[in-house]
Amino acid sequence: MKIGIIGAGAWGTALSYYYSAYFGEENVIMWTRNQQVADDINSQENSKYLPLPPSHRLILGYATTNKTKFNNFNSDFIFLTIPSQNLREVLMDGFELDGKNLIICAKGIENSSLKFMHEVVEEMFPNANIAVLSGPNLAHEIVKDLPTNTLIASRHVIFKEFADQSSSDNFKFHFSEDIIGAQIFGACKNILAIGCGIVRGLEIGDNGFAAFLNSAFEEVNELNLALGGKAKTAFSPAGLGDTILTCISQKSRNNSLGREIVANKDKSVKEILEFKNLLTEGYMSAKPIYELIRKHELSLPIIESIYKILYQNENVDIIKKLNWL
Repeated sequence: MKIGIIGAGAWGTALSYYYSAYFGEENVIMWTRNQQVADDINSQENSKYLPLPPSHRLILGYATTNKTKFNNFNSDFIFLTIPSQNLREVLMDGFELDGKNLIICAKGIENSSLKFMHEVVEEMFPNANIAVLSGPNLAHEIVKDLPTNTLIASRHVIFKEFADQSSSDNFKFHFSEDIIGAQIFGACKNILAIGCGIVRGLEIGDNGFAAFLNSAFEEVNELNLALGGKAKTAFSPAGLGDTILTCISQKSRNNSLGREIVANKDKSVKEILEFKNLLTEGYMSAKPIYELIRKHELSLPIIESIYKILYQNENVDIIKKLNWL
């Protein structure tokens, strides 16, 4: 089986590592717009996006900046690991993806259109078979062969077969038909992580943190159900699994942003983002998610308050005033 990966960040590299070991490195190709990154990958490392100690060498597929070479590889399944707000721009020229089996790894809603990532890709490639992948998947743990699970969601049964074929002892692929729910939780977990960072910064204790996360997760599920997602997706790797990882991990950039907001109350969020060179998916997703909440006339005070902190310079103490206990 041949695997294509568009995007050579940490997650794309981890997928290349996994499938090179699983199907053979000659059956994996990656595309990146950065020639230096491509050269690095072809030397079996990615020092820019996934630095590892010299003792841990990667086995990676072939990387190229040439879209024609990528197209001619004729991959059976293609992973799209481009960030959500850049996905349309990257795919709009040169890739021959119509009729292909595409797996979207981007977590977010397109700002300009309020469309889910599968809707963006469907619009560009109407004859493609589309799935989304979402779960608690830290790239550096994948390449260390640590236990991991993830969810592939699609309306096409071919991806169930692919999930079964892809699973190994340490990496389990689960399948769901709920492509909406998987994306709602994938986008919102980053927003919640910012909120959890704020709560940690406010030092309200572990009990308070747990109560906040519980109530925030309930809000996401309310949005999930309102937009047509399935209740059981809340308890899948794309739901509870990914949310817990992102919200408690000290390595989460979204969590770090929340703590920085509390520590720098005299600065605007925009100033903090520029000073710390932080650009998080949670920040980018908060605006379209807020617009979807308004569009569907929902009342989700935690998510709405996080948006107001991020975009309207609302004081972080607004979190304490919410009824989430």
